[in-house]
Amino acid sequence: MERFRDAQQQALAQLREVRSKIPAGTPGDIAAFIDTHLLMLDDRSLVDSTVANIRSAGINAEAALRRSRDALVAVFEQMEDPYLRTRRDDVEHVVSRVQRVLTRTERELPGGQVPLTKKK
Repeated sequence: MERFRDAQQQALAQLREVRSKIPAGTPGDIAAFIDTHLLMLDDRSLVDSTVANIRSAGINAEAALRRSRDALVAVFEQMEDPYLRTRRDDVEHVVSRVQRVLTRTERELPGGQVPLTKKK
């Protein structure tokens, strides 16, 4: 549970850093996109279900987070509204960020910057 909470906090810090560096004059949609991810990272449905998965199933943070992701994605996929269905992609991105922190595949760039996505 501690590893998950640490990774979640690190992911929040990364996104806050990205958010703070958005240049003036950038369309508000960009900031809103990052704000949405910040809210999802701190949402009880993701956090509490992951902690509950760790406790009840005795699994590691990565597996518990995948279970939480799968449950949330399933909810979004059942929504009739096409726009809301696409929000499942945001869930995937947020979970992916935390997974990268957990597995230490998040690499730093020169100057302490962290990329938004993993390089392949």
